[in-house]
Amino acid sequence: MTSLFSNTMSPAKDGCSSLPRRPSSLSKPPLRALYDLLIAPMEGGLMHSSGPVGRHRQLVLVLEGELYLIPFALLKGSSSNEYLYERFSLIAVPSIRGMGTISKSHSRRAGPASCGGVSMAAVVGNPRLPSSVMDRWLWGPMPSAEEEALMVSELLGCQPLAGSSATKERVMSALTQAECAHFATHISWKLAALVLTPNPESVPGGAGTGGRGAGGGRRGSGGRGRKGSFGSSYTIPESLHLQDDGSDAESICDSPPLQEFLLTAADILDLRLPVKLVVLGSYQESSSKVTADGVVGLTRAFLAAGAQCVLVSLWPVPVSASKVFVHAFYTALLNGTKASAALADAMKTVQSSKQYSHPSNWAG
Repeated sequence: MTSLFSNTMSPAKDGCSSLPRRPSSLSKPPLRALYDLLIAPMEGGLMHSSGPVGRHRQLVLVLEGELYLIPFALLKGSSSNEYLYERFSLIAVPSIRGMGTISKSHSRRAGPASCGGVSMAAVVGNPRLPSSVMDRWLWGPMPSAEEEALMVSELLGCQPLAGSSATKERVMSALTQAECAHFATHISWKLAALVLTPNPESVPGGAGTGGRGAGGGRRGSGGRGRKGSFGSSYTIPESLHLQDDGSDAESICDSPPLQEFLLTAADILDLRLPVKLVVLGSYQESSSKVTADGVVGLTRAFLAAGAQCVLVSLWPVPVSASKVFVHAFYTALLNGTKASAALADAMKTVQSSKQYSHPSNWAG
C-alpha cells in the first residue's frame, strides 16, 4: 500500500518519446486521482446535505472488488485540506439491500457497535504453530501480536487466548459468547482464514513438534451459504476453499491438516455470533499480503454470522505506532463511542503525534 503515497507516473524526459502529452488523471498523485474518480462527482451533494457535520455525519461506502483495498480515510480533494475521515464517519457495507436490514438489526440489540459495558471479549494472539507449518507457510512467531493481545485483554478485562491456548475449538467457543473479538494472528488472505494453534493430537509427534496447543479441533464446513444480517445469501467462493495442493508431500505429512488450525470463512458461517465488533490486525512479522477476495470473504462471513461490524487493517505499521492506535481506539470504545467514531479518534491520535504523523502509520 505504500505505493499509494507516490506518483504513478514520472514526467518523461525530453526526447524520450515522440508521443504528444495529454492531460491525464494519472499525472495526479494516486490518492487525488482516486478522490476525483470516486468522491468528487458527488461531493456537492455530500457537503450540502442536511444533518451534522464532521465525523458525526456518516458516509456509507458500498464496495466491491479491489475497492476494498483503498484507504478511503486518506482521500482528499483539491478544495479541502481535510482527509475524508475528518469530514465523515466512514462505514463500508457489502450491499445497498443490506443497509436497511443492518439498521433494524442494530436497533433491536443493546447499544451501538461499541465496547462500552462489554460482558465478555475474545482476544486471540500469536498462536503456537509447529515448525513444519511455519516453514511451509512462512508463518513465524509474532511477538508484537502477542503484546497487542495482552494490552487489549487488559483494557477489556479478559483473559487472552494466546500461544498454545489459541486453539480453534477454544476460539470458536469464545466467539459465541463475546461482544468484542480481537484477532492478533497471522491471516491467510488467500484462503480467507485466521491462523490458530493446532490441536496437539493432530500434529505428528504431538507437542514435541512445537504444536503445544490445548483443546480439540473442528473441521471446516465447506462452501455453504448463509443469509446474513446484510440481507443477501453469501456463499464461499471456490477459490477460498481449503485444499492441500500436494506440491510438497513430505511437508504435508509432517503438518496437521489445514482445517485443524485455520478458522475459515466457512467455519465462521456455521456460528451464531452475539459479537458487536470484530478486529483483524496486521503485523510486521507477517508476510501475507491483503487481497480483496480475502477481505470480502472474512468480513462477509463475520457479518453473516451476526457481527455488527468488522475492522480490518490493510497493512502493518510500526509496533509503537500500532500500540498508540489500538489503545486510543479501545479507550474510545470503552467510553461508549461508536466504532466508526472511535476509529477516527484513533487515526487522529496517531496522525497528531510527531513521530507517526505519516499516513502509512494510521490510514490503513
